[in-house]
Amino acid sequence: MDALPIEEATKWQEGEDFGSKVPGVMHACGHDAHVSMLLGGIKLLLSRRHEWESKGGITFVFQPAEEGKGGAKRIISEGGLRGAQAVSGLHVWPGASSGTITTRPGTLMAASDRFAFTVIGKGGHGAIPNLANDPVVAASAMVMALQPLVSRETSPTDGAVITVSRFNTGEGASNVIPDQVEVQGTLRALTPETFERLHRRLEQVVSQTAATYGCKTSIVQWSPTPYPPTINDAGMVQMVLDVGQQLLDSHAACQATHTCSDATTPIGPVEVIDQPSMAAEDFSFYGERVPSVFTFLGIGNLKLGTDVSLHNSQFKMDERQMALGAALHAATALEFLNRGDKHKTDEL
Repeated sequence: MDALPIEEATKWQEGEDFGSKVPGVMHACGHDAHVSMLLGGIKLLLSRRHEWESKGGITFVFQPAEEGKGGAKRIISEGGLRGAQAVSGLHVWPGASSGTITTRPGTLMAASDRFAFTVIGKGGHGAIPNLANDPVVAASAMVMALQPLVSRETSPTDGAVITVSRFNTGEGASNVIPDQVEVQGTLRALTPETFERLHRRLEQVVSQTAATYGCKTSIVQWSPTPYPPTINDAGMVQMVLDVGQQLLDSHAACQATHTCSDATTPIGPVEVIDQPSMAAEDFSFYGERVPSVFTFLGIGNLKLGTDVSLHNSQFKMDERQMALGAALHAATALEFLNRGDKHKTDEL
């Protein structure tokens, strides 16, 4: 499953359960934990197979290439959703307290795309910039010129972001103006209309700003698989919230009677998120085909150091919550089949 090109701060040692053995690569977004929790959900469901096998089938999707490659789209194209009536997914979330189950109806996460372009000028000596067409100055102006596309052209109530995250002039001496600058970043929006408009405006601003400084730009390269917004079905959301509350009540009951295997593991509360996140997720492709719900499992715990954000070299999983994640997977599938929620879908 997906790893990221990040050097893990917590080094792997013999006897530890986590930590990358591969230099420069780590599971900084919890995908290894996601795999483990889904495996746990499978084990739970198989142990109770008599309760559901006459009511329908359950498909478990272990999907690679979420990190920018759109693996969900390939899963769909290869028939992974054939016959599916609904889809439920889960992601760990350091921004929520450990044991918290959170989601929301409607838009949960933003649409996302990545861009890259090259600003081409004329290099020269830093002491005589008048004989050059400085692409560094032009590219710097672009970084600033792109910001008003959100702050002044997009409604404050319509979430969007343009982030320039890479600015590369290449190797060279400090007194040399380079011939070109490579620029990369990400564009995100909560609605398809704003997403499309910002694509168009970014290309215009880049081209026009380059001309202002006597430079040119390459064609803006976008990612081959932009992600649409992740939009949750309201009925599916309510079902997950109901299931989460049942798990919370069950845990509270076993704590009261001292029958829990680990009574100190925190679980709950079950909450509806107020605002969408500008993060993105290719689970959104599933939601375009069938009713779906994507849920966040809180793992944030300051004492354990598991409150560090995703895609960070110090990211760690609160492993105590993996049992809850597995239970939520299994209980959601059981509840869907028990309710007999049949959504008519086209052949996928």
